[in-house]
This record gives sequence, structure tokens and C-alpha cells, in this order.
Amino acid sequence: MTAENEVQFFVSPLPFLQSVVDQLLLSPCLRASKAIALPYSRSLSPYFEEVVNGAPFETIMGCLLEAGLITSPTKQWKQVTKRLLEGLRQVKRDHPDVAIECFKPDGYEEWVVHTSTEIAALVMRAGARGRVDVSEWRSKLLESLDFEDTVEEEVDRLHDIARRRGSPVFAATWGTCVPLLRKLRSRGLRARAVYPVKPYVKNPLEELETLVYAKGAKGISDQLLENLAKRYVDYVREYVMKTHSVDEAYALWIRKEISKKLRALLAKQS
Repeated sequence: MTAENEVQFFVSPLPFLQSVVDQLLLSPCLRASKAIALPYSRSLSPYFEEVVNGAPFETIMGCLLEAGLITSPTKQWKQVTKRLLEGLRQVKRDHPDVAIECFKPDGYEEWVVHTSTEIAALVMRAGARGRVDVSEWRSKLLESLDFEDTVEEEVDRLHDIARRRGSPVFAATWGTCVPLLRKLRSRGLRARAVYPVKPYVKNPLEELETLVYAKGAKGISDQLLENLAKRYVDYVREYVMKTHSVDEAYALWIRKEISKKLRALLAKQS
């Protein structure tokens, strides 16, 4: 099987980091692709194409808000999206035939905002109470799974992009992409993931989401759920809230995690 049958995922830790966008735009694989698939609602494709072709990002954002296609984008979403689309302008100039399309189901951005708001509320309540309410966290995971059941729809979209536009397809995403890889492979495509952040360490929320994919929310024990939820609360309070950006928070947390693991390894060997 050759690159002609390939979908390559360029994976960022949660949430999509601005530093990863910079690496993505420099990727030789992106420039060698026939189609670039972005992790946004498919209905945003023609609007994003206008930005890539030179339209001001702020003007197109106004059109999206007016059309009700997005309603409450976060600062992080706007910064990353603007950086990504404006960066793709040079790629499009160098490779005019490359197609740029979105592969998430419509309404994805609103789901992200809703879920992020709910999880932020869980973190705040856990901090105020000094404990994690396992039943609350479990219900939110189940709610998340309801949307993630649309993985089949995303696979259909990526498969369609490869059929119409040709392959290889370069797909940007964040968090776990294991379900997408498995389903695309089952359809005869060679699907693989590239992790530009080295080392790639899942933050506690991403680790939790990966387990949900593998076992389902009901398959995770209360003890494991509570442990991961507590770790995520600490991650937000000790890193996200004390730094200027999610990029800085993740970088600082990674350094501390690696240092902790090295100390544990040295302790075992001594």
C-alpha cells in the first residue's frame, strides 16, 4: 500500500497548541499532500477557503457569527484558527491545487465550547469542595461520548475527501485519534499518526478521554476516574491558571512530569 492510500494525522495535545500549528505549517508531509483536512465543522470549509485565499480573518469571523455557524469562539480557538488559516496561504500559493476542507460534523465548535465550559465548572467545584464528585465527572464523560459516536461520520468524510481530492490526505487533529485510525484502516486506507511534540505526554484529561474511547465511561472504575480527575484539577490550578497560555502551561507541566519520572527511575535503580 502506498501514500496514494494514506491519511496522515498530525496530532496536537489537548487543546490545539499554537506551537504545534507552527510545526504543522513547516511539515514536508503537509506540502506533499493533495488534501489538507482540518478539525472544524464541515460547513466552515468554504469560509476557511476564503481566508486561505486572502480574505481577512476578522471579516470571515464576522460572517460566521452573523450566519450562526459559530456563536461563542474562545480566545484560544480564534488565535489558533487565525494562525493556521493565514499560515496555509503560503502553502496554497506554493501548491495551488491542494484542497483544504474540514472533516468534523456540523456543530462541533459549539460542542467543544459546551464541553469545555462544563469541565471548567467541574474543576471549579472540585477546587471549592476539596473533592471530586465522581458521578458528575462520569455523566459528563457519557455526554462527551454521545458526540464522539460520530467518529463514523468523520471517517466517512475523510474517506470522501481522499476519494474526491486524491491522497495522501494530511489531517490535523488534537487528542486521541485511535478510533479514526482503526476505522480508516478497516476501509483499506493506510492511516498513521505523527506526534510533533516530543515527548508526547497526554495531560490527565486526554488520558481520561483515551480510556473512555477504549473502555467506555462505564468501564472506568470510580477510583481511576477520581484519580485522573484530581490530576486534571491540579493541572488546571497549578499550570493553566498560573501561566499566560496553554502552550506555556503544557510545556511547564511536561518538564515537571519528565523530572518526576526520572527521579522515580533513579530511585528504583539505587
